[in-house]
Amino acid sequence: MEELVKKLEELQGKLDKAILADNSEAVAGLSAELKKMQEELTAVKAGMEEVKKSVSSKITSLPGLEADKNKFSLIRAINAIATKNWNGAGFEREVFQNTARTRDGIAKTNTLSTEVDSAGGYVVPVQVLGDFIELLRANLIVKTLGVTYIEGLTGSPVEVPGQAGGATVAWLGEDNTSGLAQTDLSLRQNQMFPHMAGAIVKLSNRLLRMSNPSIETLVRNDVAYAMASAIDTACLSGTGSAAQPLGLDNITGVLSYDMSTIDKKVKIWSALYELEEKLADNNALKGRLGFAFNPRVRKQMQQARQGAGSEDGAGEFVADPITQNQLASYIGYPWVSTTNIPTVSNATKVYFGNWAELIVGVWEGLTIMASQEASTAFTTNQTWIRFVQEVDVMVRHKESFCIGTGLPTNLSS
Repeated sequence: MEELVKKLEELQGKLDKAILADNSEAVAGLSAELKKMQEELTAVKAGMEEVKKSVSSKITSLPGLEADKNKFSLIRAINAIATKNWNGAGFEREVFQNTARTRDGIAKTNTLSTEVDSAGGYVVPVQVLGDFIELLRANLIVKTLGVTYIEGLTGSPVEVPGQAGGATVAWLGEDNTSGLAQTDLSLRQNQMFPHMAGAIVKLSNRLLRMSNPSIETLVRNDVAYAMASAIDTACLSGTGSAAQPLGLDNITGVLSYDMSTIDKKVKIWSALYELEEKLADNNALKGRLGFAFNPRVRKQMQQARQGAGSEDGAGEFVADPITQNQLASYIGYPWVSTTNIPTVSNATKVYFGNWAELIVGVWEGLTIMASQEASTAFTTNQTWIRFVQEVDVMVRHKESFCIGTGLPTNLSS
């Protein structure tokens, strides 16, 4: 920048001499050149200011996908990493100095190119880019229901203390000689360990050069949504093996209720209250309570009839007409539906609980690496972008959740 200021001063001196000499042609040329250099100096100062802000903020997550998404350019970063040329990507370089880590692990691979429309050609417009039709994804439920996120974790394991037992109260008479029995407050330690989830997106270098800026939004959204969906599934059904976190389905001590004997749609309604009572019996009916189930469950609840003629589909609907808010008012709690809760052999599960008791721990932020040399990237003229996130799932009190199991999804009436 000092060199640019020096040139600007020299140019100003030449302009002053041209003005004194009344050389209008030289004045016009020098004025235009001076204006251009002043604009360059302003741009440099603005860039340096952004770098200073990024360094002082000490953000460990990736601002480009969060609060600073209007500053951070994913495409600029990808190009800079792949080509090892950070000219014009100073802010992105500062971000990656805070977040980049060397990791392994691949969970998902998508290839985008310019030759096949369904593989990415639609985002390389000839003249005008039309609306991009996004891949239909499962609804993300845990965040909607209010799970607790703990972000910026650094150590491992992370211990979350919990109370295992409390004081016992006894009644005493005047002549009680034994006195009060001693009781101790007992605590337990819940631990969280980082589980790594990764995704790789392959972009042809031609696409990277030619595409409309909307490719940045496309890649951001696709990866962020895929990651969120993976975390969603892990919260519900993570196996605890094959590097997965342990989800509600497999946590010992989570309450359950058998729904396999339900033979009518209308009986689903009463079964939901059985889940509620399970929590109440364990003093856990409090907090951010809500239901989660497969869309087929919602359909059967909407179709449920009662009264005369219900066997033939002519009785009155339990709730008609029904909207999401109306259904919540009938059930008594918020609810969400998602295909992340699958149907197996025409049966599914219903989750009910205090979702604030489900904790999702996040180590650092979403980290990104890009390469034009990984595996076949060089020979296929592609850039491979790797996204990595480390998370774990934990339930503070297992009695805060009850899972209804075996609910039939093919009830006829």
